[in-house]
Amino acid sequence: MNIRPEIAGVWDYLYWNLAKIFIAGKSSIGSGPLWFIFTLYSVSLMFYGVMVITKRIELWIPSLRFRTTVAGIAIASLIAGWLLYKNHIRLPLGIERDLTVLFFFTCGWICREPIKNLSRDCFGFRSSNDIQYTALQRCSGTLLTAGIALISFVLYAFVENPDPNFSIMNNVLGKSLGIFLASSFFGIAGLIATFIVADKLTNIAPIRIAKGILRNISRNALVILAVHWWILLVLRIIFKSELDKPGTAFLSTLIVTVGITITIPNKPYHPRPTCD
Repeated sequence: MNIRPEIAGVWDYLYWNLAKIFIAGKSSIGSGPLWFIFTLYSVSLMFYGVMVITKRIELWIPSLRFRTTVAGIAIASLIAGWLLYKNHIRLPLGIERDLTVLFFFTCGWICREPIKNLSRDCFGFRSSNDIQYTALQRCSGTLLTAGIALISFVLYAFVENPDPNFSIMNNVLGKSLGIFLASSFFGIAGLIATFIVADKLTNIAPIRIAKGILRNISRNALVILAVHWWILLVLRIIFKSELDKPGTAFLSTLIVTVGITITIPNKPYHPRPTCD
């Protein structure tokens, strides 16, 4: 799969682009981040297959719990992805990468409800609509979540071993499966806990604006992912000499920000109905 394309014309360019996307499972030439969208789609299909297989297994072996079976398939998928990486095996459509990513996709599905409960109830405390729910309890839950975020980031910094060759796109996962899993787990846990804490901060003007910006980014992440790369590509091709001058490189950040803002679809705000 490590073939260097020879592009002599438009048809060669189209052929190698299609081959790189649909055979190698990577980004098209000049469209770096788009491999992520392809992977998201293919892993979603694989996860659907996991759900179908798990339901069949549950019919055959009723004693097996559904989530346990799903977790077992996810672990097997991770091991397969790791073995393919260690043996330098590349498969069509980037299947070796999909097997690795499927593990994290499945873990997200398994942890979805616990994370929702954590965000809503603050580690088992009652909801804010309950009379017995006190400000002290809410503060304690938020502080505990903040503590988890801090500890997770510290542990991430401790176990993370930067590797210049690390690449999820190429399924290059580093030297140790344990370190790869630990750094991924602590990094994800820290981010989730941080966003839970941020969501519970007081809605004063600066914090409310920051929350709105982050929500807008998260809702339009796929648009931003695709558009920002093309804007940078055009800037590098057309305005490279100007942007290479001292003091002008920051303009590319401003141009990308404006371009992304224009391309994000504007949806009218409809406040949620409340029950008195």
